[in-house]
Amino acid sequence: MIGYSVFLYLFHDIARVGLRIALLYVKVEVNTLFCFKLLIVIVLSVTA
Repeated sequence: MIGYSVFLYLFHDIARVGLRIALLYVKVEVNTLFCFKLLIVIVLSVTA
């Protein structure tokens, strides 16, 4: 039972760090996607 609680504690730590990295990655992805869409809209409005 002690091993299980240690595993849970470690898992919680890893999960927290993983979540932070995932959130950061998603933020970067969304920003990149947004800029890309903005660029496409600008190009389309200029060429149209």
